[in-house]
Amino acid sequence: MKDRQVGSHGEAGAALLIIAAILAVIAGLSIGTRYYGSSTRQLSQTKDAKIDYVRIEDAMAAYWETNSRLPCPADITETVVANIGTEERDAGDGSCDAAFAAQVIPWKTLGMPEVMARDAWGNYFAYHVQNPDLTKDLAKDTAGLVTTAITVKNTYNGAANIVTDAWFVVVSYGPNGAGAYNASKQQLATSTDPDEAENLDSETPMVFVKGGTPGSKFDDILTYWQP
Repeated sequence: MKDRQVGSHGEAGAALLIIAAILAVIAGLSIGTRYYGSSTRQLSQTKDAKIDYVRIEDAMAAYWETNSRLPCPADITETVVANIGTEERDAGDGSCDAAFAAQVIPWKTLGMPEVMARDAWGNYFAYHVQNPDLTKDLAKDTAGLVTTAITVKNTYNGAANIVTDAWFVVVSYGPNGAGAYNASKQQLATSTDPDEAENLDSETPMVFVKGGTPGSKFDDILTYWQP
């Protein structure tokens, strides 16, 4: 009887070790699945952001053709209901009135649903346009439109420029959302990454970063429009 009890305990111990090993494998698979799932979801969201850019650019092009100018940004901090989502523009000289950090897609002015003014992470796209050269009345019909163009670079301190004559840029602040306004219209904490910080800088002339320094945490997704 004693020998059988010892054997029984040994078998039970072995069974527990096997179960523990199986659980460890399952846990490892679960972690791998979560990591893979998260990575796949991020890739999908990045793809969605780029698809949104095509729709935004189409809306901008249609507005340009119809109104002979580009719209000014909306002010995401606007509290007057009738003005939310509409461009903030000086009717006199066509200059844009919204503070730089609060400049977003003017979805109502463009005839877009508000959801299209937000990226795949639920944050509002930033929108910055060369103004008043391109936002004044009949800008389309004026010779020598751009006097101070927007520059787009790969890195904030890089010598090479991608373009120096962009008419406007649209920025998604990516998965980390640093500096973006969220769905509650609250600005998220800004970034300490110098490339991301450049996309939040209100300097004149305007300079934006598209690529980011290799190995940095830069995850902004930017598109621009040029003639």
